[in-house]
Amino acid sequence: MGEIDSVSEKNRFMAAGIFVVAVWAISLIQLSGLSFNLIPMLLPRTLSGLPGILTMPFLHGSLPHLLSNTLPLIVFSALISLKGNAYFIKVSVLIVLISGMLLWMFGRSSFHIGASGLIFGYFGFLLVRMFYSPSLSSILISLGVFVFYGGIIFGVLPQGGRVSWEGHLFGFIAGLLVAKMMKINKPD
Repeated sequence: MGEIDSVSEKNRFMAAGIFVVAVWAISLIQLSGLSFNLIPMLLPRTLSGLPGILTMPFLHGSLPHLLSNTLPLIVFSALISLKGNAYFIKVSVLIVLISGMLLWMFGRSSFHIGASGLIFGYFGFLLVRMFYSPSLSSILISLGVFVFYGGIIFGVLPQGGRVSWEGHLFGFIAGLLVAKMMKINKPD
């Protein structure tokens, strides 16, 4: 039994690691121009933009855009993965679907790409999870996320330029909703 536990401990971050590698691989292919038109981008209220709900986190406008999303994506993914691969996958899929649908329905008519909506979803999820699944670890994680990343909350405010602040806002809202949906009554 101990061997099974140690194997699951070692693989706890596998899904998150594969996801981050996939984001990098697909973004680099897309940035190289090889398949820019083959991967759909999210364009609100259009049928052609609907598949972009799923592909948006894998597409980035530039290498600096990809780099700026990487560290928080790794940190937040790892924190969520502490509860295991299945938990990480469920949280990620729900945030992508909810935030993507909200963005598709209510976002401005412009292409939306990048993992920042998902990052804001993870941020919101990790901030409020302690209220729905109170435990020492969830409280410490929430406080740590607030202290080290709390300033990103201003990214949900309208900004000029090409930043999808709506993606940030709907990602954050999705994270709050998913934290409530994933409520667990037993402590970590």
